[in-house]
Amino acid sequence: MFIETPHEAKSLLGVLETNSSVVHVYYQYPDMHPSENKPLALFVNVLGKSYIVSFGHPDLIEMPSDYLNMVFKTKGTKFIFDRKKLLYHVSDIRNAVDARVCSYLDSKTDLNLNPTSQRYADVRSVPIMIILSHFKELCNSVRDIETFDSNLVSYEYDFSNALFEVERTGMYVEDFKLGSESLVNSDGMVFGQYNMLTPTGRPSNSYGNVNYVALNKKNGQRDCFKSRFGDDGLLVMVDYESYHLRLIGNFLKYDLPDTSIHEYLGRLYHGKHELNEDEYELSKKITFNLIYGGIDDDIKNNVPFMKEIANYVDVVWNEYSSNGYVNTWFYKRKIKSCFLGESPSPYKVFNYLLQAAETERNCRIIGRINEHLDSARARFILYTYDSFLFDVPREDFDLIKKMYPVITSNGEYPVRTYLGQNYGGLRQI
Repeated sequence: MFIETPHEAKSLLGVLETNSSVVHVYYQYPDMHPSENKPLALFVNVLGKSYIVSFGHPDLIEMPSDYLNMVFKTKGTKFIFDRKKLLYHVSDIRNAVDARVCSYLDSKTDLNLNPTSQRYADVRSVPIMIILSHFKELCNSVRDIETFDSNLVSYEYDFSNALFEVERTGMYVEDFKLGSESLVNSDGMVFGQYNMLTPTGRPSNSYGNVNYVALNKKNGQRDCFKSRFGDDGLLVMVDYESYHLRLIGNFLKYDLPDTSIHEYLGRLYHGKHELNEDEYELSKKITFNLIYGGIDDDIKNNVPFMKEIANYVDVVWNEYSSNGYVNTWFYKRKIKSCFLGESPSPYKVFNYLLQAAETERNCRIIGRINEHLDSARARFILYTYDSFLFDVPREDFDLIKKMYPVITSNGEYPVRTYLGQNYGGLRQI
């Protein structure tokens, strides 16, 4: 049914108030960043019927853009397919489950969101009935999905919202040479695009062939990123110290020192109190090789912290072997065998669990940071696993300092702070 009159539009809203539905928005340009894109048509499946609302497709009479917000405020449960993308165009999404993200994180199933098998530069040229056939395929995929675990649904909601708030701020650039000039908007901003559909669960962040979480700090790739506040602003990066080791230690309730863990472990590896620079770097390599590749008996007998980790790896492996999954630390969602391949090892399972712990804790911290920055001019502009990058005007420097108890969980996760005029020129303070 085509929704083309106010009466039809109101009737559909009434149905969505009391019934579960599948709702999907198709956009005008398939490859354009959502910050610049436009909703083209809304497709709804409810009570076995399909409804189509046009916001620019020439096959139908257009409805006002505000109608999109009305649909997503209805009380009925809605299965959607990309909450983070929708948030660029819908101010309030209620009672919705992101079927695409949840399907992937549950069973590694990636639902096809392309309107047709053929690529179009502008979806307005695709007949509306062809798009409808694709939408019906999406509806069938939702029917095949069992009810998602509530912990997974909660995680998707929190993380989609958290990443959206970071992604939408953009990064100010000057003399941008990492990609096409078309990536820079009229305000001098470029935008990444966080992707939550990765095997480890750690989101990637790239757009227009620019990988924003892998910018090389040694060859000048970061130098073009500067403060949007000009001479009155600075970029501030907060970087977690030995993040994975802190995560393990805090989870196991192991009493770690407040000083560098790499130095603490290096003293045990080398049997000496003072380490030179080479010994310190070597100790870091030894530690990473151990926790990612396996801890041998000699290390267990001489490094108590490593023995605790090895014992926990055995516990995790027994849990995985018995259940076919392990529960994550913070959201208690399941990491299933489909993510670990045909021949998982104890340390591979442990490492997936550890990366999930990093991501889930960051999800909660990012959400709390966004709340603190809600009415401030300062912006959270980049998240890269163990560090957060902020664009801060002078009047908000104290605000960043006041967030340290949140970022560090009251000192449980020590950080280093860097600032500078550009991302490549940050200096520790």
